Amino acid sequence: MERIKFNLPYVVVFIPAYNEENSIGDVIKKIKEIYVGGEWQDYIAETIVIDDGSKDKTVEVARRAGVKKIVSHPYNRGLGAATRTGLQTAYEMGADVAVKIDADMQNSPEEIENLVRPILNDKADCVFGSRFLSGFKYEKPFYRKWGNNFFAWLVSTITGMKITDTATGFMAFHRRYLEIFTIIKDYNE
Repeated sequence: MERIKFNLPYVVVFIPAYNEENSIGDVIKKIKEIYVGGEWQDYIAETIVIDDGSKDKTVEVARRAGVKKIVSHPYNRGLGAATRTGLQTAYEMGADVAVKIDADMQNSPEEIENLVRPILNDKADCVFGSRFLSGFKYEKPFYRKWGNNFFAWLVSTITGMKITDTATGFMAFHRRYLEIFTIIKDYNE
């Protein structure tokens, strides 16, 4: 497949979704409001949805919210499979940067710029966001909070870097990464 070339960097924001009819429209609208067609931007942004076999109206809501490209799995294959499909689709679309954001508003779409910027400035190939650094409110059950805190401490200790969200679903990848990535599990939460 021939890569589409733009004068500005091309950012594809993909949203893996399984039965997210209640929230996906809000995420899409917020992304479009902030990033699509903005005159201040130095990149082109497009949002796509990876429907992981939803049985509700996720696809219909996404279309109504203005998403033009939706890739659907015939059945629920898991978040790993949906992420793999999103990365591969972004690569095939010619993305310079692919951004993954959850469909359930766990991450603030306003923070996409903070993920994309280090990649566009060629300071990183992968950037992982955190639900906890920007003051964005995300409540989770105690056992998940405890587990995340423990693993954040463990990974921070091992890597020597401050890690706050080891289960983030908010990440961005340079095209160099998209050319070589491998996700081997179709994991579910």
